[in-house]
Amino acid sequence: MSYNNLSVVLTAEQKADIIQKLIELKILLPFLVSLSSRERQTLRKTGGKRQGYVIDVRNVAKANLSSIPEVIDMAEFEKDASLYADMSEILEHLLPLYEGILDTTIAVGSEAIKTADQCYGILKVSDKGNNTQLRNSLSEIKRKHFFRKKKGDDTGANKA
Repeated sequence: MSYNNLSVVLTAEQKADIIQKLIELKILLPFLVSLSSRERQTLRKTGGKRQGYVIDVRNVAKANLSSIPEVIDMAEFEKDASLYADMSEILEHLLPLYEGILDTTIAVGSEAIKTADQCYGILKVSDKGNNTQLRNSLSEIKRKHFFRKKKGDDTGANKA
Protein backbone atom coordinates (compact mmCIF):
# COMPACT_ATOMS: atom_id res chain seq x y z
CA MET A 1 0.00 0.00 0.00
CA SER A 2 1.37 3.39 -0.97
CA TYR A 3 1.05 6.38 1.30
CA ASN A 4 1.12 9.24 -1.20
CA ASN A 5 0.22 11.77 1.47
CA LEU A 6 3.62 11.03 3.02
CA SER A 7 5.46 12.95 0.35
CA VAL A 8 6.65 15.28 3.09
CA VAL A 9 9.89 16.86 4.15
CA LEU A 10 10.33 17.50 7.84
CA THR A 11 12.76 20.37 8.01
CA ALA A 12 15.61 20.37 10.49
CA GLU A 13 13.95 23.37 12.15
CA GLN A 14 10.61 21.56 12.50
CA LYS A 15 12.29 18.45 13.88
CA ALA A 16 14.31 20.51 16.37
CA ASP A 17 11.14 22.36 17.42
CA ILE A 18 9.27 19.09 18.01
CA ILE A 19 12.14 17.61 20.00
CA GLN A 20 12.42 20.81 22.06
CA LYS A 21 8.72 20.70 22.90
CA LEU A 22 9.05 17.05 23.95
CA ILE A 23 11.96 17.99 26.20
CA GLU A 24 9.83 20.77 27.68
CA LEU A 25 7.05 18.25 28.39
CA LYS A 26 9.54 15.98 30.13
CA ILE A 27 10.68 18.91 32.27
CA LEU A 28 7.04 19.56 33.25
CA LEU A 29 6.79 15.94 34.47
CA PRO A 30 9.89 15.44 36.66
CA PHE A 31 8.11 12.76 38.71
CA LEU A 32 7.75 10.25 35.86
CA VAL A 33 8.91 6.76 36.77
CA SER A 34 10.43 4.01 34.65
CA LEU A 35 9.08 0.59 35.51
CA SER A 36 10.97 -2.59 34.78
CA SER A 37 9.26 -5.27 32.71
CA ARG A 38 8.78 -7.27 35.89
CA GLU A 39 7.17 -4.31 37.68
CA ARG A 40 4.81 -3.75 34.75
CA GLN A 41 3.74 -7.38 34.96
CA THR A 42 3.31 -7.55 38.72
CA LEU A 43 1.79 -4.18 39.63
CA ARG A 44 -1.96 -4.16 40.01
CA LYS A 45 -3.45 -2.16 37.15
CA THR A 46 -6.12 0.51 37.38
CA GLY A 47 -8.25 0.34 34.24
CA GLY A 48 -11.62 1.93 33.56
CA LYS A 49 -13.66 -0.14 36.01
CA ARG A 50 -10.98 -0.03 38.69
CA GLN A 51 -10.64 3.73 38.32
CA GLY A 52 -14.31 4.00 39.26
CA TYR A 53 -13.62 1.74 42.24
CA VAL A 54 -10.81 4.03 43.41
CA ILE A 55 -12.99 7.12 43.03
CA ASP A 56 -15.94 5.54 44.85
CA VAL A 57 -13.82 4.28 47.74
CA ARG A 58 -12.04 7.63 48.00
CA ASN A 59 -15.36 9.50 48.17
CA VAL A 60 -16.82 7.17 50.80
CA ALA A 61 -13.58 7.22 52.82
CA LYS A 62 -13.52 11.05 52.75
CA ALA A 63 -17.12 11.12 53.95
CA ASN A 64 -16.27 8.68 56.77
CA LEU A 65 -12.79 9.75 57.87
CA SER A 66 -13.44 8.63 61.45
CA SER A 67 -13.65 5.04 60.20
CA ILE A 68 -10.27 5.16 58.45
CA PRO A 69 -7.28 4.39 60.69
CA GLU A 70 -4.48 6.95 60.85
CA VAL A 71 -2.01 4.51 59.27
CA ILE A 72 -3.73 5.24 55.97
CA ASP A 73 -2.56 8.61 54.70
CA MET A 74 -5.75 10.02 53.19
CA ALA A 75 -3.95 13.11 51.90
CA GLU A 76 -1.55 10.86 49.97
CA PHE A 77 -4.45 8.72 48.74
CA GLU A 78 -6.16 11.88 47.47
CA LYS A 79 -2.97 13.00 45.69
CA ASP A 80 -2.47 9.55 44.11
CA ALA A 81 -6.07 9.33 42.93
CA SER A 82 -5.99 12.87 41.51
CA LEU A 83 -2.64 12.33 39.79
CA TYR A 84 -3.91 9.07 38.30
CA ALA A 85 -6.97 10.86 36.88
CA ASP A 86 -4.82 13.71 35.52
CA MET A 87 -2.23 11.37 33.98
CA SER A 88 -5.01 9.28 32.41
CA GLU A 89 -6.44 12.40 30.77
CA ILE A 90 -2.99 13.38 29.46
CA LEU A 91 -2.49 9.85 28.18
CA GLU A 92 -5.81 10.05 26.29
CA HIS A 93 -4.32 12.93 24.31
CA LEU A 94 -0.84 11.46 24.00
CA LEU A 95 -1.71 7.95 22.79
CA PRO A 96 -3.25 9.00 19.45
CA LEU A 97 -0.20 11.21 18.83
CA TYR A 98 2.19 8.38 19.72
CA GLU A 99 0.27 5.90 17.55
CA GLY A 100 0.24 8.39 14.66
CA ILE A 101 4.00 8.92 14.93
CA LEU A 102 4.60 5.16 15.20
CA ASP A 103 2.29 4.29 12.28
CA THR A 104 3.77 7.05 10.11
CA THR A 105 7.29 5.85 10.92
CA ILE A 106 6.36 2.26 10.01
CA ALA A 107 4.58 3.28 6.78
CA VAL A 108 7.28 5.64 5.54
CA GLY A 109 10.00 3.18 6.58
CA SER A 110 8.27 0.47 4.54
CA GLU A 111 8.11 2.76 1.51
CA ALA A 112 11.78 3.70 1.92
CA ILE A 113 12.99 0.10 2.21
CA LYS A 114 10.92 -0.99 -0.82
CA THR A 115 12.53 1.77 -2.87
CA ALA A 116 15.97 0.88 -1.48
CA ASP A 117 15.41 -2.76 -2.53
CA GLN A 118 14.42 -1.61 -6.03
CA CYS A 119 17.45 0.67 -6.33
CA TYR A 120 19.80 -2.03 -5.02
CA GLY A 121 18.43 -4.54 -7.54
CA ILE A 122 18.75 -2.07 -10.42
CA LEU A 123 22.28 -1.12 -9.38
CA LYS A 124 23.30 -4.80 -9.22
CA VAL A 125 21.96 -5.40 -12.73
CA SER A 126 23.56 -2.23 -14.11
CA ASP A 127 26.98 -3.14 -12.66
CA LYS A 128 28.75 -4.59 -15.69
CA GLY A 129 32.10 -4.61 -13.93
CA ASN A 130 33.19 -1.34 -15.52
CA ASN A 131 32.57 0.83 -12.49
CA THR A 132 34.90 -0.15 -9.64
CA GLN A 133 33.41 2.41 -7.28
CA LEU A 134 29.86 1.06 -7.86
CA ARG A 135 31.04 -2.54 -7.46
CA ASN A 136 32.85 -1.64 -4.20
CA SER A 137 29.80 0.24 -2.91
CA LEU A 138 27.50 -2.68 -3.70
CA SER A 139 29.92 -5.11 -2.03
CA GLU A 140 29.99 -2.90 1.05
CA ILE A 141 26.18 -2.74 1.17
CA LYS A 142 26.00 -6.52 0.81
CA ARG A 143 28.62 -7.02 3.53
CA LYS A 144 26.88 -4.64 5.96
CA HIS A 145 23.23 -5.49 5.34
CA PHE A 146 22.91 -9.04 4.04
CA PHE A 147 23.84 -12.29 5.71
CA ARG A 148 24.56 -15.65 4.19
CA LYS A 149 21.79 -18.21 4.18
CA LYS A 150 21.72 -20.06 7.47
CA LYS A 151 21.55 -23.81 7.49
CA GLY A 152 17.89 -24.84 7.41
CA ASP A 153 16.73 -21.36 6.31
CA ASP A 154 14.62 -21.64 3.15
CA THR A 155 14.10 -17.89 2.77
CA GLY A 156 17.43 -17.09 1.12
CA ALA A 157 19.51 -14.14 2.23
CA ASN A 158 18.49 -12.75 5.58
CA LYS A 159 18.18 -9.01 5.44
CA ALA A 160 19.39 -7.01 8.42
